[in-house]
Amino acid sequence: MKKRIFSLVASSVLLAAVGLQLSTAQASTTYPVKRDGIAVDGQSVSLPYGLVADGTTYMPIYYLMDGLNKVGIHSMWNGATLQLSTPATTHVNLEGINPGHGNMNIVVDGRLVQNVSGITYVDPASGKPTTYMPIWYVMQVLNRIGIRSNWNGTNWDLWNTPIFGSAFQNYVNHRASTVSVAVYDANNGQTYLYNPNLRFDTASIVKATIMANLLRQAEIHHTALTPEEQSLMPPMIEDSDNNDASALWDLSGGASGIDQFLRVAGMDETTPGANGYWGVTQTSALDQVKLVRDYAYPNQVLGTAQRNYGLYLMEHVVGWQDWGVSGGIPKNTTVALKNGWLPIGAQGWEINSIGYIHGDGRDYAVAVLTRNNPSEDYGIATIEGISHILWQEQ
Repeated sequence: MKKRIFSLVASSVLLAAVGLQLSTAQASTTYPVKRDGIAVDGQSVSLPYGLVADGTTYMPIYYLMDGLNKVGIHSMWNGATLQLSTPATTHVNLEGINPGHGNMNIVVDGRLVQNVSGITYVDPASGKPTTYMPIWYVMQVLNRIGIRSNWNGTNWDLWNTPIFGSAFQNYVNHRASTVSVAVYDANNGQTYLYNPNLRFDTASIVKATIMANLLRQAEIHHTALTPEEQSLMPPMIEDSDNNDASALWDLSGGASGIDQFLRVAGMDETTPGANGYWGVTQTSALDQVKLVRDYAYPNQVLGTAQRNYGLYLMEHVVGWQDWGVSGGIPKNTTVALKNGWLPIGAQGWEINSIGYIHGDGRDYAVAVLTRNNPSEDYGIATIEGISHILWQEQ
């Protein structure tokens, strides 16, 4: 699938005159103003002047709307509200909205999503007062729509194809599986969620959490893994050995020990299985992506040596374990994963896959959790189809 990439190419040239002012109401306030730019597929669309206030970049609303329209988001501005309308096929995440405060607001498909503190200031291009909006908050709204964007201080990148766009929607709509997906894109620092409120039994993906807990304990106590842990951990991850997982679960302190790790890792949507039944730990796709990020990127939970060890094991799963989020990924790509599967009676099979993908310009953590699969193979096929689409949409 050919993707269209919107990239904001900015010259980062500061205006020599920083003191462009609005009317008498704001005559005492001046802001640094710099030239930013918007381009489509490398072709320049506009070079607006942005301003910086309190360390945040603001862009003229006209140019923001122009960019949004070019990624398929219809926009209207009435002086106080930026109204965004998405295509019928777009999945908008409206869960857990906390609009905050501000003198202006952003509405998506009739729903208030974000209040912002806009600034009215003279646009050097036109010489007239115009509304400037903080780019960071606009990006958070786009994240809910599934539009990928990136701002590096001078350039704002937009990807025309939503990560959960029509190809994804058409695919999952024709599968019997109930699906929840989370993707963290390290290229822009954004996390994208599909069906984020669903909870699933982890099955064997919890083994990555067991490993992380033991690695963290060794790190904070400045010790190596014990000989027993060193012998049990590789087969638990690479072969998904259940007996080794049970032993390491106990060595982790059982449910209470795992729960302590979950709190440290910010995995607040995960509850350890009781009475040693680690496979029925309840979790969300978002929490599993948080865990994968702790392995894949520098953080305060796992040190470099611990991260590298965990990634090595997940990169070297045995052949019959190499499925799921590795589906549709080119062979020369780095893939570190952990899979899980569990028959749950009336809800069919729960099939889950989490992993880290790096290569060919892609750099992301992903979790795909599914249930209501009529068979194990069906669930695997569902995840691999999703994995292929996500790779194409990055």
